[in-house]
Amino acid sequence: YTVIIGNILNDPVFIINLLNLNDNSEKLKKFIIKAEREAGQHPGPGELFKRGNLYKEIYDYDNAVKNYMQSLKAFEQAETNRPEFYEELVIKGQIYFALAETDYRIHRSEYLEKSVEFLKTAIGLKPEKDLWIKLGDCYLASGKINEALYCYKCINQKSKINHLHA
Repeated sequence: YTVIIGNILNDPVFIINLLNLNDNSEKLKKFIIKAEREAGQHPGPGELFKRGNLYKEIYDYDNAVKNYMQSLKAFEQAETNRPEFYEELVIKGQIYFALAETDYRIHRSEYLEKSVEFLKTAIGLKPEKDLWIKLGDCYLASGKINEALYCYKCINQKSKINHLHA
């Protein structure tokens, strides 16, 4: 099942191989099942976040959202809710952005605001290129073009947030 569609991205021959997409989904499903078995009954927040991302990759948004929410709950139960805990800030920022992408019907703007909050705090502790990109993506998804452009310009500067008040 190969579909040829013209005029997409101004490419005269844009090919989507549907069999390949289906094969990858089946492989990911098997991988997820194996990972769930290995994690046991009490997977950590990081594991739940990764599992949510895998479900998102196969367009199973219900299970992705379920795992993202369980990850946030696992963080609460682990009592690591400390603003200085860098890895937690990064993961929470990414979870809320992923929730905005997958569960957008309900609280999209709230998810994006929370993602921005966690990512800005993480960048304040340790500015990283990937965090600036994700923060820019959050602003772009929120329709805040100027803030997004600022973030994208900061990618190679390794600077902390000084002038971003949005």
